[in-house]
Amino acid sequence: MAKQKVVSQITKYKLPQGQSFLLESKDLEACLSGRSKKDTIYLDLVFQDRLLTNKKLRDRLETQGHYQLLKFRYDPENKGMTEWQHENGPWKGAKKPIIVEGWIYDLSKDLTSKTGVNGKKIQKILTVQLNKLLKKGLPSKAWKLSLLLSSKDKTVECSSVTWNGHGEEAEAKQIVSLDKV
Repeated sequence: MAKQKVVSQITKYKLPQGQSFLLESKDLEACLSGRSKKDTIYLDLVFQDRLLTNKKLRDRLETQGHYQLLKFRYDPENKGMTEWQHENGPWKGAKKPIIVEGWIYDLSKDLTSKTGVNGKKIQKILTVQLNKLLKKGLPSKAWKLSLLLSSKDKTVECSSVTWNGHGEEAEAKQIVSLDKV
């Protein structure tokens, strides 16, 4: 069997001055590497300018001091993907590809220095959460994982949901202090 690898397709938005992404594609690839019984995991990444996200949700969260850091989603049937995504990604021609979709959101440099959040801490938190979620590896049931920064508490809320094909199966939440990572 060939050595397992992670292949990324990346869309990256240009950010306003003073904003940055905490993670790079290589950090996310490292979190998923070795998690499949097959030889390739495809990672469809969007590095998203937070100003282009749902304004009502963003404003509600940010007035409470919460900031979306990232969101990952996996569906073994790839149901949420557009026809264009199915036909034009690096997985084109692959039989039953394992595709994990990810959205990574930017933060202001002021906020990162105020809270102490950085890419290494987020990568560690993400790795721990994926270890819990993917005990048996990929492919797995459908799941979604998101990380939310609380600037007031200097914590990251990790939430995940899995589905069994008929509806929601399990939901998990964990609060991680940035001082303890």
